[in-house]
Amino acid sequence: MSEQSKQEAVIAQLDELAVVDFLADNPDFFSRHPNLLGTLRLPHADLGTVSLTERQLTVLRQQNADLKEEITELMSVAARNERIFRVYSQLYTDLLGCEQIAEVQRLLQQHLSEQLGLPVVALRLFDYGGGERQLTLIRDDAEQVLTRRLGGGSCYFGRLGQQEQWILFGDKQVESAALLLIGEPGEAHGILAIGSHDAHHFEPDMDSLLVDQLRALLSTLLPRLIANHEA
Repeated sequence: MSEQSKQEAVIAQLDELAVVDFLADNPDFFSRHPNLLGTLRLPHADLGTVSLTERQLTVLRQQNADLKEEITELMSVAARNERIFRVYSQLYTDLLGCEQIAEVQRLLQQHLSEQLGLPVVALRLFDYGGGERQLTLIRDDAEQVLTRRLGGGSCYFGRLGQQEQWILFGDKQVESAALLLIGEPGEAHGILAIGSHDAHHFEPDMDSLLVDQLRALLSTLLPRLIANHEA
């Protein structure tokens, strides 16, 4: 392209930008010059060349369809969130009536697995002497999980290594997990491990409000039940 052609291209681009700016600053321009609407023709991939008014109607119809789809999706998300909230709320209420650790395990399984579809729920207590082997987690075995995943915190969401999966879930395979520390760091009584077959179900940046409340309740309830059992 010659130097003159380049200059002409730049000038043409500047002229287009000036037109764009003018129309943006004067949205009522075509209402003041309605005769221009009939002369403007715009290319359309499916309909060929159409008038500006026809093109506007097409764009508005598409925007309306997109908006309806977005509203439908938002309503679906809201309904799902409400159902999850109701399940957790009922779980909190039911847990408050527990007098045995086995009841806690049963309720966690019933609400989280059966109602929310989370396939693996494992309550693992450190050095628990209650006789239920599936509830017991040797503290030395859990140190790598506590250090690597929880790292002094109370919750973890994401993937686990094979050894960590074996420690927490046994031979049940999961693709992502939520780990909730029962008790406070340094004085923990165990871990509630919730597993999903979906690798993206539990993500590090997910909201933790509901599980934080569940963790707080279990951190208050389980030490009392453990003490009653050992008394």
